[in-house]
Amino acid sequence: MTSAPQTLRWGHSALEVEIGVDDDGTARLTRIGLPGGKPLERRSWRPLPLVEVTAAGHGRAWSGGRLIDTTLGGRLRYRAHRATRDGDWHVLTVELHDS
Repeated sequence: MTSAPQTLRWGHSALEVEIGVDDDGTARLTRIGLPGGKPLERRSWRPLPLVEVTAAGHGRAWSGGRLIDTTLGGRLRYRAHRATRDGDWHVLTVELHDS
């Protein structure tokens, strides 16, 4: 098992992505934008889960109308990642596992 990084940065000439990984392995999208863009000093949104899974009987952590903070999605933890190229495509694969 790969130890979790604190921050995973990935991108190419048209996109930059930053994923924060907590000490418990929870991975969240912390930034997405243009390369070389000004770093956000203060974001107006909290980091978003990489994956959400909605399934009957598992619910969400709160009763809001947005489909975030699902119980199943909240159990997923970072295991590893890899960046590859497939022709012109740049591919980031983040492997998560059920805690």
